[in-house]
Amino acid sequence: MQERAGRRLLVFNCHEAWVYQLGVLGYHLDIVIGLKGRYKPTWDEQMRPLPPRSRLISLSEAVSSPLQYYCIIGHNITDLMDVKNRDEPRLMVIHSTFEGRAAEEHGQVDADAMKQMLGRYLDTVGAHAVATSQLKSRSWGVTDDVVPFGVDVNDYPQYSGEKACGLRICNFVESRRRILLWNFYEDAFSGVDVRLVGHNPGMAGVEAAANWSDLKQRRCPIHSWRLEKSDGYSGLIFCKIGLNKKLKDFERSSHAKAILRNCRENRQQKNRRISEQGWTALAAISGVGL
Repeated sequence: MQERAGRRLLVFNCHEAWVYQLGVLGYHLDIVIGLKGRYKPTWDEQMRPLPPRSRLISLSEAVSSPLQYYCIIGHNITDLMDVKNRDEPRLMVIHSTFEGRAAEEHGQVDADAMKQMLGRYLDTVGAHAVATSQLKSRSWGVTDDVVPFGVDVNDYPQYSGEKACGLRICNFVESRRRILLWNFYEDAFSGVDVRLVGHNPGMAGVEAAANWSDLKQRRCPIHSWRLEKSDGYSGLIFCKIGLNKKLKDFERSSHAKAILRNCRENRQQKNRRISEQGWTALAAISGVGL
């Protein structure tokens, strides 16, 4: 436990529900905020509170920090490029399928070429990818390592059914209507009281939850999604909690800890810096929004 308490992770701020899980590992967390392309410049406490033993830092502080991180965790290529001059082991977490991401961005990217390019990039910089589900792992084809979401069921109240109201949690619906089968959902639940919660600019009367406690009010969770483009993962977890299913939490996942160790070992074997020309070439990849 003492060795664990001395370890520190550098984590880019995105997918707060996922990052929050890292708190159960017992490590210190430096969370990088103020990043371009994020809908909020800081940690979103409407989704989750800050994890224990964490602090918020800027990208410039992360780049120049004299601390030695146990691992650097990013969510896309841009994150890893932002810390290209640091030597610590690094992970890229895959949160979406290629098909779902392409549908959201309406891109015309060649799927095979993009996946091969991502694989070459990860190999070049000595980074390792992990996916949050089997579907996302198969979709990209760059990793077999899957670390599913986990929750502590004690953080949630038992389902009581005292509110005759459904709960749908979703951000940016307008750009994801096809993936979320939104027309089907609206038809299926027409006339049923369902509260939509999330960041959805332009949707009248829809707001994000005030905080995590508000999000966990006792309602019946509802979710719909297109199977080939998403797995409805966070929605399924919330439903399982409501039905009082027992889920393994992140701390019990020996596989997750093994991945962190293997990432360090692989990084030590590939401990090399990329030339500026190499980084310039790799920078072209980041424009596709991985």
